[in-house]
Amino acid sequence: MTSEPETDLISSISTGIAKGTLEWSKDEITKMVKQLSNGELAFIEDQETIDVVKKQREKPDLKLYRKYILDRDLILQIQMGFVLKRFEATGDQTKLHDLRDKILKRYGKTGLHVAQLVQSGIFSRYVGLLIGDTENDSELKYGMESLLKDIDKHVIFVDSKTDVEKIANVISNRINVLLPRGMILFSKRGVQKEKAAKIIELVRGCVEGYRFENQVDSESDSRYDFIIKIISYTLEDYLNES
Repeated sequence: MTSEPETDLISSISTGIAKGTLEWSKDEITKMVKQLSNGELAFIEDQETIDVVKKQREKPDLKLYRKYILDRDLILQIQMGFVLKRFEATGDQTKLHDLRDKILKRYGKTGLHVAQLVQSGIFSRYVGLLIGDTENDSELKYGMESLLKDIDKHVIFVDSKTDVEKIANVISNRINVLLPRGMILFSKRGVQKEKAAKIIELVRGCVEGYRFENQVDSESDSRYDFIIKIISYTLEDYLNES
């Protein structure tokens, strides 16, 4: 599907040629051709950043995600999440904030949250758990897409103002009503991690059919709690897949 910027640009070029009054300078034409070649990434504007985003297509992780995630916007948000992570690692705060602002303007808070989930490394951890706990492609596809498409319901960030009992009730209710493939609780530093531990303890007593996985990153002083639905397979299931 051709994006609006591409459509407008193609229309402008076609109109100019048809009228025989194409009055752009050589630099303007070069810029517009480059913009057209950037396609759906043209909104980023900074060519260096666009080139880095394009390079992410060769990452093994992204090749895996593209097999299961069919939503083009989600894939682009994941690509840009890898770039946010790269800019963070290299300390390029200017490009980091610029790209983050562009993602927010283009895709809203939900799109930015998807990119930040990848930037933090949480999504790759989650997918790793899914792969080890999933028996078929359809379940893996559902596990990835459902989390990203409804990220604000499935991913909870704990901060100093988080009400432990309130969030525990929210998570328990969502699990019992929505039956998600997985939920993630992310916390960073002392107080937040302590709150996360208390939340998980409360949720454990309110839900069934889910396993709880905890990972800690000492370097970033972060805690990751994954709540993964237990999938039971019968002999009939295996025979139907054969």
